[in-house]
Amino acid sequence: MLANLREILDESMAQHAWEESTLLSYLAEGQDKFCEDTGFFVDITNYSITLSDGVAVYAIPDRAIQVLEVFDGTRKLGKFQEEDRPASSTTWNPSTSTAATPTAWQADRASGYITFNNTPTAADVGKVFQLQVWRYSQFALDDDDIDGALTPASPEIPQRFHRGAVNYAAYAALMHHDEEQQDPVKASEHLTIYERYATEGKRFFRRNHGIRARVGVNAAYVV
Repeated sequence: MLANLREILDESMAQHAWEESTLLSYLAEGQDKFCEDTGFFVDITNYSITLSDGVAVYAIPDRAIQVLEVFDGTRKLGKFQEEDRPASSTTWNPSTSTAATPTAWQADRASGYITFNNTPTAADVGKVFQLQVWRYSQFALDDDDIDGALTPASPEIPQRFHRGAVNYAAYAALMHHDEEQQDPVKASEHLTIYERYATEGKRFFRRNHGIRARVGVNAAYVV
């Protein structure tokens, strides 16, 4: 992907206009953008929360775009939003909430955190709640040490979409604010190519996950 990006940017000379670390960061951004725009990846395997005594708030994994569901091992927990809390709970504090096994969660009370409706008790310590998340790649593409053994990250999106990330990286590189590097016209062309790959990626995602469009009445209005 890096060689392809250099070819696109006509970077065949020994002295490159962009540092390799800069181009890798643009490629990482391109893969992340592809995940945001297409839905890749839905993951119910790699992320979980282990309950601690008296702790009702837990950090959302930093590579997660959105938490979709939380499971306690046997069932799906309920989900609610801050507006669902009664007016009398506006001063609610996680550290003083009801001590009991959590049965529901929210993600909109504090940015980057899941908040449970109950504070886990000592009996809940060690329980693992599995997360279903919509995420980026597990490792950023410019991460040069994913395991402590200096193993660099590899592309995680399907190979057929690598050129999508490459063209987004070319767009980002050509928008660099430098009179010798910036080329808004070519940058726009590469962004258009990226958008085509993103559209194809959305179609692939829907087919791969068996998603069908449905039309119906909102359940809130069904008696």
